[in-house]
Amino acid sequence: MLLRVIVILCLSTFISSCGEESKNEVIPKPVKQKNDKNSNKPKTPVDPIKKRTEVLFTTPTELVPVEEWPKLKDDIDFSNMELAIDRQLERFKQKNLKNTVIQMGQDKYPAQKIEISLRLFKTIIQNYFACLNSVPPKNCIQTFNVKVKTYFNMYRPKLESQDFGYNEENFARFTSYYTPLIEASKQKSETYPYAIYKKPPPPLRGLTRTEIDFDKKLENQGLELFYTEDLFELYLLHVQGGGKIRTLDKNIQKEYYISFAGTNQREWNFISIFMEKQGYINNRSIEAQREYLQNNPEKQKEIYSYCPSYIYFKISQTPPEGSDAVPLTDGRSIATDSQYYKFKGMLTYIEAKRPRSKNDKSMENFSRFFLDQDTGGAIKGKARIDLYHGEGEYAEMAAYNTDVRGKLYYFVVK
Repeated sequence: MLLRVIVILCLSTFISSCGEESKNEVIPKPVKQKNDKNSNKPKTPVDPIKKRTEVLFTTPTELVPVEEWPKLKDDIDFSNMELAIDRQLERFKQKNLKNTVIQMGQDKYPAQKIEISLRLFKTIIQNYFACLNSVPPKNCIQTFNVKVKTYFNMYRPKLESQDFGYNEENFARFTSYYTPLIEASKQKSETYPYAIYKKPPPPLRGLTRTEIDFDKKLENQGLELFYTEDLFELYLLHVQGGGKIRTLDKNIQKEYYISFAGTNQREWNFISIFMEKQGYINNRSIEAQREYLQNNPEKQKEIYSYCPSYIYFKISQTPPEGSDAVPLTDGRSIATDSQYYKFKGMLTYIEAKRPRSKNDKSMENFSRFFLDQDTGGAIKGKARIDLYHGEGEYAEMAAYNTDVRGKLYYFVVK
């Protein structure tokens, strides 16, 4: 109940202060509990069984002092942010957040506070947009910063000496991924010989990539979703963890989204590493890998066996879903290591670099708010992040040309 009181109080404050500059901000005073005629009654003992059912998600984070906060600014002016929040809130409705606790640094929060954080942040964004109607943008972003500092705590990864990025200013490593468009068919043919599989039953689920793609041990099991024409494109679909399928049947074109449905629980190794070590390619670019594989089909089994991991998919009605069954949002979703950040849906802020445009691979600084909604087999570490860029030419180019350093922060309402 106290959480609901805080939310209502905060929302009413934001609405009343909409469009005002930060110097006119009205900060609500802490809510005091009213005297109650039952306040002197003995408290009900905590049920030890209920106490044991608490689910705790820990994170390797530490609180950031307010004086160390960066200036918060969103490089695409919060485009798609409300959509990402709405998608996550819809997922929270489907989950039972009771008895779930998130530990950030030394602080513990009930999981409902993560939901409250998103609702509160959405309101702040809406007030920012309203502010732009009557106040210079510089003043609006200043007011935005004041509100976030007032109502949120900020956390960053707490790194130790053995961790990547330890004691470095740009302590986080960023790559990116996207939703590839793949030409496919629902029928196997000479043009489309390679199957995209749904998750098989447990006895077959652990087969390796070689056993599936070359020994055909999943064939004729009723597990084929689609067939694609190129084994390397299938491998890249596995790298991305989801995609868009386009089929042409009797001159009728259809498109389907497919999302991650599981893995064979085998180790993921990028074939580019093996190809470079063997001297097959001079660089790890997609172009170099594709050209060698096309020109040397007799080497394919050897090369693909280096990556025994295999990804299974499912057809979805929405863009590809993250690991918590939430549709990913272009430029607003990230993937992190589930070993450290298992609870999904948290508000994050990133400062890093990105390609300037689809035709310009040179990097520029950017800062943006994201939601942590996904994980990935190759994303390992306390400060290791994969940025989801969505669909299209820019997204594809960024996915294959991003490997940069920067900073990562998490936010939770106080």
